[in-house]
Order: sequence, then C-alpha cells, then structure tokens
Amino acid sequence: MIRNLLLAMTLTVLASAGTAQTRNADPDVPPPDPRHWWRIMHADPARTTSECLGQTPTPLCVVDNYWACHVRRDGDLCRVAWNRPGDRSLDKGPPPRNPGYTKYRIFNADRLTEKTVVSAHDQYDSDARPGDIRMIIEEIHCDNWKRGEACQTSPPNRFGMVVRKSDDNWFIVKIISFERR
Repeated sequence: MIRNLLLAMTLTVLASAGTAQTRNADPDVPPPDPRHWWRIMHADPARTTSECLGQTPTPLCVVDNYWACHVRRDGDLCRVAWNRPGDRSLDKGPPPRNPGYTKYRIFNADRLTEKTVVSAHDQYDSDARPGDIRMIIEEIHCDNWKRGEACQTSPPNRFGMVVRKSDDNWFIVKIISFERR
C-alpha cells in the first residue's frame, strides 16, 4: 500500500516537472509569477519594476507598457503597447495628482495553436491567430504609495491579453474581460 502511494506520488511529481518544462520551453511565453510576488507599476519610474517601458521586445514588456499607459495616463505608452503610432484616441489626459499604483502578475500564459485559437475565437470573439501569446493577468489597484499599503482587499481582478509579434516587437491584439470573481 505504502509502496503504491510512493510510486503514485513519484509519478505525479515527474509528470508535473515534465509539464512545467514543456510550458516553459517556449522562450516567448512568460512563466507564471509566484503566487505572492507582484510586479509594480507606479507613476514614479523609481517605484516601478519594469525595465522595458517604451519598447515591447517581449510579451511581458507589452503588459508593462499597458499598465504604464493606464497608471500614468500616457498616450505614448498606450501607442507602444497597441502598436498604433499616431493614434490620438489613445491619449488619456493629464496624469492624476495622486495616481496610486497597480500590482500585477502573470497568472498563466500559453502560445495559441490551431486548436486553441478556435477556443479563443469562441470565448473572446477575438481575431487571435496561431502563434499569438495568450496571458491571464491578475491585478490589484492600490492607493497612493506615500500613505502605505492601501490595496483592495478582495481577490485580484483577472483579465486576459492576447499579444502578437510583428518584426521585433510585440503588441496587444485583444484585452479579454472576465466576470468579477
């Protein structure tokens, strides 16, 4: 009995390791962030975890630019994230006086295939294509940094983002809203 239990546990661990290696085998697909680890986007660049604002060489940089666009109300960063140079509809107005900040992390990500893109079309009404990267992102909004950690206490919001590579940069194809949990 104990030997069977140990064998089952060993097989489960080996299967999990194989799945993790397969998932992370694609260098473009960002791995999920650890459960209690958050990226930070703040209006003050010194308080931001991203090092790639203004450029999108990776899918993760697209996520960073997306959050910077919203937290900083910066139309230039919005245009970078969406790959829409000259699109003035993405201008967000003046930066807020006390912007707060956003904590976010990659919950899950995968590269869409012929099979999964059909599911994406059905679920999200998306123009996703095989080869695009689909990411599920969790985010929590926090009030002004100077007042301390005053973040929402409910579970994180989740949304999806489909990104596509064009030349050497990635850009947003679709934002997928989920019902609030």
